[in-house]
Amino acid sequence: MKTKLWLLLIVLLYAGMGYAKSDTTIYYNVAVGDTFQVKLTECSSCGYSWQWVNKSRVDNVDSIRTSYVDGAHPEGYVGYPQIFGITFKGLKAGTDTVKLVYGRSWERFVQKNTVFIIVRVSDKLKLNGDGISGIYSNPVKDSLNGKQGQ
Repeated sequence: MKTKLWLLLIVLLYAGMGYAKSDTTIYYNVAVGDTFQVKLTECSSCGYSWQWVNKSRVDNVDSIRTSYVDGAHPEGYVGYPQIFGITFKGLKAGTDTVKLVYGRSWERFVQKNTVFIIVRVSDKLKLNGDGISGIYSNPVKDSLNGKQGQ
């Protein structure tokens, strides 16, 4: 009986490992033709990357460029973070939600984080007094430097 209990405990603990998940929502307001960039931290040397999982269902924005910048790390060190940047462009007026999922491609059902980017694309967009057209409500802190996204 004790062996079965220990075995059950081990299975339950193992099943819960790697399934911690965090969701973030970011809001952008852009004009048709305008671009904006989202920067996220990833650990690609460990196999983790950001994937745009609903690209075929998004009509109002598209990605035009991706970039990677290595984080500071000792030479030869494995497991250091990188900064993944994805630049989007507003294509036509409307609102869409981009869903980016962070995980390993071979672990299909294990998602570490999900970022929802809600983008409102307008034909004509008035800039606020600061000349910023970025986030339109409920801003979240940029994961890299604690600044609000633009």
